[in-house]
Amino acid sequence: MSIEVECLRCRGLLHFDDAAVGQQVRCPRCATVLTVPSPDPWSANVVPWSVAASGPATARGTQRAPRQIEPEPIEFRQLDATKAIECAWRLYKENLGKCTLSVLAVLLALLLFVLLAGSGTWVLLDKLDKATGGDSHALNVWIIVIGSATILLFASWQFMGLLQFNIRLARSGVARLSDLFVGRRLLSFFLVYGAVNIATTLGLLLGIAPGVIAMLAFFAAPLLVVDRKMSAGSALICSVRLARQNWPNIFLLMLAATCVALVAMILGSFCLVLGLVAAPYSLLVMVVGYLMLTGQRIANMERFMPAIPYATLAASNRPAFVAPPRIASRGKRLVNMMIDNVIVNILTMGMLFMVIIAFEYLNARNLAPGPGDPPVLALLIGVLVGFFVPTCYFILTEGLLQRSPAKFITGTKVVNVHGQRPTWRQIAGRTLARFIPFEPFSFLFGPEAIGWHDSLSDTRVIDEA
Repeated sequence: MSIEVECLRCRGLLHFDDAAVGQQVRCPRCATVLTVPSPDPWSANVVPWSVAASGPATARGTQRAPRQIEPEPIEFRQLDATKAIECAWRLYKENLGKCTLSVLAVLLALLLFVLLAGSGTWVLLDKLDKATGGDSHALNVWIIVIGSATILLFASWQFMGLLQFNIRLARSGVARLSDLFVGRRLLSFFLVYGAVNIATTLGLLLGIAPGVIAMLAFFAAPLLVVDRKMSAGSALICSVRLARQNWPNIFLLMLAATCVALVAMILGSFCLVLGLVAAPYSLLVMVVGYLMLTGQRIANMERFMPAIPYATLAASNRPAFVAPPRIASRGKRLVNMMIDNVIVNILTMGMLFMVIIAFEYLNARNLAPGPGDPPVLALLIGVLVGFFVPTCYFILTEGLLQRSPAKFITGTKVVNVHGQRPTWRQIAGRTLARFIPFEPFSFLFGPEAIGWHDSLSDTRVIDEA
């Protein structure tokens, strides 16, 4: 049996056979004298190093460690996007302070470096202009390009450290802020990140579909460079192989991470603290998905997927389920909400576009309202369309099929509290309750993923059998 151990000094993961238990070796990365511990049969084969008291390492230990440092081959696994979102959410809640501090530390370091680099570049340009009498335009351009490239390299190094921090946090449950400033293969990471951005941009210029495909195909490449120390070409090829059998789940994962990142940007524009608190979850979603794809261990995975009991109304004489189904997890509900919101927004924009065309048609024939009325009328029509589209969308899909398009993807459906098909009245009440302010946050409270629009309408969202 292979023993996976983690050095408490440099945080490196090494692999040993059972024959190495009890032997003293020297860590090849930080030269710390270590003793290979015996694995705990109740844990998941990840055992921290025990540091030897003092003294030189044995010759045998020095010879064994470099041979065992090679990482195990990547296991290509099937990704479950909803489980990844759920695991990332639990990790995020348990390590909220540490995750927020990591993003804050990276932003402060980047801000300080930009100020220093920008000031240095400005002083250098000013002195050069004075020395040449303002006749050094070509040299000025080169100085600006070099300064900008230096800032981009530093930003890449910081982002690389942030990914490394989240990988170690998700894999072992333990990460230090010092992990943010220890990064190797910076050039490979810079090349991979640049190639991914260029491919995505070119794909978006050709059409939305090519850009999305490029984004999904190469999403794991930066993580492979950080985690597996791969070269740029190997990381890109391996990322495509990982994504080949997991397109739908990677799409859901990327959609969730992108929505969270947009929410963090919006919150950050109003309050920097809220943006800092929300941003780490987006990275954790991507990291947990990557660990699942590559068959790696996730910290406390067994605690992230508890059996969720079905909730029935207390003090009710109505018949209960003989075999109660499983209520959909918060991860699935989050995916449902994001996908449905995207579809509703597309339908709403299409409806508003048709309204605009209708107004232009009427205006061309002098049938539109007077010049003072359009702003008020446009606002009223926008509010009506924003209410009409989601109401019809949810009533028709959940009333006729018991599930919206998002619920088809996640394998969930709407039932009443007895597990039977809900009535049209319950569906209408459920839909109208969605417009209650802060209703999406109601899922965060309570032992189960039950929102206000569920409890007020006596309905539940369950996993489809």
